[in-house]
Order: sequence, then structure tokens, then C-alpha cells
Amino acid sequence: MRRRPAETSGTIGGVFDQDVVDDYWEHWRLFRGSRADRLEAQKRNVSVEVLYDSVQEGGPGVIELLVALAEAAPSDDDAGLVGAGALEDLLSIHGSRLATADGSVLLEAIDTAARRSPRFRCALQSAYMGDEVPASVRTQLRRFVGGEDHR
Repeated sequence: MRRRPAETSGTIGGVFDQDVVDDYWEHWRLFRGSRADRLEAQKRNVSVEVLYDSVQEGGPGVIELLVALAEAAPSDDDAGLVGAGALEDLLSIHGSRLATADGSVLLEAIDTAARRSPRFRCALQSAYMGDEVPASVRTQLRRFVGGEDHR
């Protein structure tokens, strides 16, 4: 496995694993294919499980993983899958704490990633921010999603 250090846990053993990113997109490629390909995709579900475990934990390392997934996406539409899936789930699960001192590190990581990565911005544009995301957080992130409150 190709690995590089992560800021925190939220990835395999606290280490960012490029193989998770590669396997995630291979999973999606296979999932869109023939029946045999879809059956093979089911065997490659580990990367999806790692991603969603990281989202549940909500540590700062999850943003690094989401950025890597968005940047490795085969297209902008595929980067949108990251936003409408894992990033949207992260915002939904951890939305209420993003407006607190405890969640400010995670919110700042999202903001920084959106400023630095066009593909992550594309993902963020696909993420629905419902009522569980405080208005102050939606306002902060709105500049990356076209200005309207997408609730």
C-alpha cells in the first residue's frame, strides 16, 4: 500500500492510504459496468467502508481523504459524487458542531480545501446542506456553492 502521513485518524491506522482512493474509484468504475463488473465491485467495498467510517468519526483527516477522492475523480461529475455522498453525510452528521469551537477545526479544513482545490469545490457544490447545518456554516460555505442557500 502506498501511504503518506495523515493529520489524525480517520483513515487506515491514522495513515492516509492512497490505495483507498484508487480502490474507491475502481469500485465506482466497476459498479457502472456489466453485471459481472458490479459483482466484482461488491468485493471492493472496503474503500467505501473506510470512507464512511472516516466520515462518522469526523476527524480532520477526513477532509484530506475527501480532497484526494475529489482530485482523483475521473470527471467533475464524479467529483460531485463525493460531494453528494460522503461530504454531504459529513455535513449532515457533524453539522451542528461545525458552528462550535470543537468543530471549528473541521470547518476551517473544509473552507481551506474549497479555496485550494477546484475539484473539492465541485464536490462541495453537490453537497446538500440541510437544517442540521447551522445557518452560519451555510453562509460561510455558500460562497463556494453559488451564493444561494440550497435548502
